[in-house]
Amino acid sequence: MIGAQGAGRALHWWVPSLLGTLSDGDCTRHPRVVPRCLAPNAPGYDAFHHDFSRISARGGHAIGWAAHAVHDLPPSMKLSTLCSQLLPGEACDDIESFFLEIDDFEEVPLVSRLSRIDDLLERLGPRWTSAYLLSLCMHVLATVRIAGSARDPAGTKMFLALSFTDFELQAEDGVLLPNVFCYPGSEGIAFGNRCGEKCGRNTSTEIDAVRSVFEDAGLLAGFRFCESRTDGPPGYEVVRVYAIPMHGNEAC
Repeated sequence: MIGAQGAGRALHWWVPSLLGTLSDGDCTRHPRVVPRCLAPNAPGYDAFHHDFSRISARGGHAIGWAAHAVHDLPPSMKLSTLCSQLLPGEACDDIESFFLEIDDFEEVPLVSRLSRIDDLLERLGPRWTSAYLLSLCMHVLATVRIAGSARDPAGTKMFLALSFTDFELQAEDGVLLPNVFCYPGSEGIAFGNRCGEKCGRNTSTEIDAVRSVFEDAGLLAGFRFCESRTDGPPGYEVVRVYAIPMHGNEAC
């Protein structure tokens, strides 16, 4: 087992080899520049971080610079952190709310406040933020379906799908926000059947945008897509794209 002093000497040699041609002066002038080899998920990063944590600061300037560099690396993505930023206070966080008595359909957004996705946008960019939000919304959809089956195995019926309506945000900022669309009862099943009959019959810019996000998320094969267009305020058309799971009407 290598001692602290020997480890310090070893790392004193190893770190400069990782940093390339940066001198001590370069490190001082650019303390936040982190070489690719020290970036999270880069080859050797985990081993470096593990070994470095066991070595004393007796290795010299290179170790001191490496400590500063590792400290400045962005935190890794943790699912618990992401969910705690996105879901608290949102209607979809309360699965029981999907089983309340309602007269018509409910369209529950995964995220109702755009400020909640700021950190995600910084990490992933608009395209992959959209893909991640879709995958999380798919998890909510599946959870609602499972909870419904557990509540009434004999079958309280409802139509469940994902829906997308904010195409202005998608056009301006590149982010597409998903909703959970819930329509209980026989009326909901009938509505789902009508939607299913429309799937594949037409295409549009909005359907193409939704399909692109599903493709990024690896979920394209599991859904069918259709849309509805209704009159909104004067001169404005409300476009809603439905993504319907392939296993029927999502009756639960």
